[in-house]
Amino acid sequence: MNLSETGMQVEVPYQVVKGTYVTFTSSNPRLHGTGSVRSCIRRGAQYAVGVEFSGGLKWKPASE
Repeated sequence: MNLSETGMQVEVPYQVVKGTYVTFTSSNPRLHGTGSVRSCIRRGAQYAVGVEFSGGLKWKPASE
């Protein structure tokens, strides 16, 4: 859904408990790492999950 230097928001079909650590992989943008769930909000049949990157992971657009 959106991506920043220190985290991202994704949509998933299930609820995720705040504080849960997740592992993620994405090919576009190219990103792999772990993060902590900071929020989980129901939006219709989906959940918007806010993830804060952990372990010093930071993302920057390829153009920078």
